[in-house]
Amino acid sequence: MGFIRISSFLSWLTILNSGLVDAEKTTMSGYIVDKLCNSMCDGAPEDAQCTPDLVNTVYHPEDHSGWCLLLPPCIASGYVLMSEEAGADGKHTIILDLAGSQDAVVSYLIAGTQGDFPRATVEYEETLQGEFGVLNAINATIRDTWDNSHYDGANVHQVICEDVSDADIESNNLCFRSDVVVSELGDTYVIESNGCPDHPNMQGGRGTVANSQPDYLNVESSGSSGGCDCGSTAASDCGSTATCDCGSTATCDSGSTATCDSGSNTTCDAGSGSVNSTTTRFLNETCGCGSTAASCCSSATSCCSSAASCCSSAASCCCGGCKSGNHTKSVHDPMFQHYTMIIPQAPGTPGEAKPITDDVVGIATNGVLLDSHKQTWAYDACNGHSDTKGQYHYHIPALCFMESLDIPFADSNEWWVDDEQSQVRTYSDMAAQFASTGPPSPVIGFARDGFPIYGIYDENGDLQRGADYGGDLDECNGKVGTDGTYKYHITVDPPFTPPCLKGDVGTFAYHKTDIACPADGISNKILTAAEADKCLEVTATSRSTGGPFHSLGDCDVSRDASPTDGAPSAVSRNVGLVATAMAAIAALFL
Repeated sequence: MGFIRISSFLSWLTILNSGLVDAEKTTMSGYIVDKLCNSMCDGAPEDAQCTPDLVNTVYHPEDHSGWCLLLPPCIASGYVLMSEEAGADGKHTIILDLAGSQDAVVSYLIAGTQGDFPRATVEYEETLQGEFGVLNAINATIRDTWDNSHYDGANVHQVICEDVSDADIESNNLCFRSDVVVSELGDTYVIESNGCPDHPNMQGGRGTVANSQPDYLNVESSGSSGGCDCGSTAASDCGSTATCDCGSTATCDSGSTATCDSGSNTTCDAGSGSVNSTTTRFLNETCGCGSTAASCCSSATSCCSSAASCCSSAASCCCGGCKSGNHTKSVHDPMFQHYTMIIPQAPGTPGEAKPITDDVVGIATNGVLLDSHKQTWAYDACNGHSDTKGQYHYHIPALCFMESLDIPFADSNEWWVDDEQSQVRTYSDMAAQFASTGPPSPVIGFARDGFPIYGIYDENGDLQRGADYGGDLDECNGKVGTDGTYKYHITVDPPFTPPCLKGDVGTFAYHKTDIACPADGISNKILTAAEADKCLEVTATSRSTGGPFHSLGDCDVSRDASPTDGAPSAVSRNVGLVATAMAAIAALFL
């Protein structure tokens, strides 16, 4: 018996000496950073552009891009996990060495975005002593920080913010839908959304509508913000399967099969996150939603057509819709995402116009992206569409979303199509489809620089038009209101969403799931501030003391027989919204 005890002790001692210890499963979250870039930034000042993507990873690991993480020298150096929050000195610390999980890390990076790479969760049971005085996780599992509970499509609720001064996390979730997670991090807001709309999506589309008018260009970048360019240390592939030579005018998304040689006119989808210094976001041709170009159509599922056969074939469903009937999964089906947008809490005074280098302008209050890439003029019955990453988004004022917020809208969801139903309506005629005056629009979202985005009517009730069409907005679709604060508007003529931003642009990252968004949308109970107040009065809870926003999901708005100013109740708004959308869908098949 004594021999057995001594033998067991010696076995245990051998394991300790080897440095390998079995333990309970441990979970840590943070930012994945390659050791090469971290060493390049070690000791550098915060504003040093010490990596190929011009980021100081010690101070700002949240800005480190997927394409840079996958550069061959960066892969060879190995990876570490950096802390989610910075210390008092502004620096993030290394909390885990990932040398023992290299294959898992690389696989996770390849499946992710080439843009600002999001936080990740690392689960592990075994460790060795690693570099930098931290543990080395062996055979770890790398996953997104959200679990599947965020993708269940459960019923949600929302409170409309008439003005940005009403926005508050405790009272109304900063004006966002209840499944959007809003938190504070230092002097920023962290906004996390699953990206699925709260209305029918990818239904009732008509394919790509021809447009003989020039596309509006975004503000051109005066310098590189990372990508497949000569400033990169990548000789060729920048971590994707595309060939991206120096001098290329293309941006390349992870997993792209496009050939992005010098002089290419190809651009990639929303959120790609990398851009050449010579690139505008609107080039001559896109291979995303709506393209019918032969060069883009390597497979039937990669293009869209207005032909009836498109919608009858499961292999070639249109990206603007055609989801009725015997629809099967399409490359353009909206999928649950995990968006993470970090924006300033106090954006301050607007400055010079800054380019939007990855197409994402901001995020709507229903958690859907607002986008600025080249128009493809292929929209569903609610005026949105999805791209090949499964990211549903808006480019133009969207009927279902606007009406859900009590914003008066055009009579038809095809307000952007001419009367002959043959091509895109003349830009200068689009405003005529809307009433010239209406109730002041509420906050419909937030831009990446923290400034609010309002709907199509300003505080005086005037319809907002682009600067080229007689409007009083600046080149970024913004202006200073009577209260002295700067705000953006979505407009009914180009450029529609802001084509540039006037503040310090925050970060955007995403993680895609393989879970499809509900085709009829997530059910969202939308309350006016008066309705929310009434609900909280009934529960003897005051909004002024930061009432429980999440309890509003149980509110029975029918108890409020006469909502303020005759506005429809949340229930009637939702019923009317679905009826409007479905009527528009049915009309297309008559």
